Amino acid sequence: SEAPTGFNYALFVDNGASRFDGATQFGVDDTGVDVTFFGATSGRDMLWDQAANRLEFKDNTYLSFGTGADTQMYHTGGGFYLISDTFYINSSTSHRPLVQITNTTDDGNPPYLDLIKNRGSNRHVNDNLGVIRHIGFNDAAQSFVATTIMAQTDDLTDGQEDGTFIVKVMTYGTLREWLTTANSGTSNNANTIDATMSGDLTVV
Repeated sequence: SEAPTGFNYALFVDNGASRFDGATQFGVDDTGVDVTFFGATSGRDMLWDQAANRLEFKDNTYLSFGTGADTQMYHTGGGFYLISDTFYINSSTSHRPLVQITNTTDDGNPPYLDLIKNRGSNRHVNDNLGVIRHIGFNDAAQSFVATTIMAQTDDLTDGQEDGTFIVKVMTYGTLREWLTTANSGTSNNANTIDATMSGDLTVV
């Protein structure tokens, strides 16, 4: 059909589907072209920027994977988001995968790794806030948790919040608490933390 007035298109299709049965190429090697895919919402589009050699997604434009879009990635003005129930990083190279979080700002402040548990208004004491697990395999090729490092809520009172730090170790087939640290129970005593250890402690 005829292109809109003021536009110079080699090919213009104003409605309907277009089908390409053969290979489709945009530009040639070392001389690319910009290709834009527009969304139904203004400002939500994807651009292959040939000059920058990159595929660019505008803010709040999603990249999804899976039949039901089970995994989604997008960027807002404030950061990058990955939405998925499970995220795997696999490597067959010795001493890998290696995950690094680096801050290059010229100051004394560190990077952070946050494990956040937010169940809305239905919060409870002893909620598990996050767990780091070390998992191996036994001689029957069955996976087992060797140790866990966990944090719990202990007091949710505004201004008097308490947390509990728990380390568990697998011993004789059972994951047992080895170290627990918590508030001594004394009100407003910020300098006293009780530590409970199960088993022997050897200091060399």
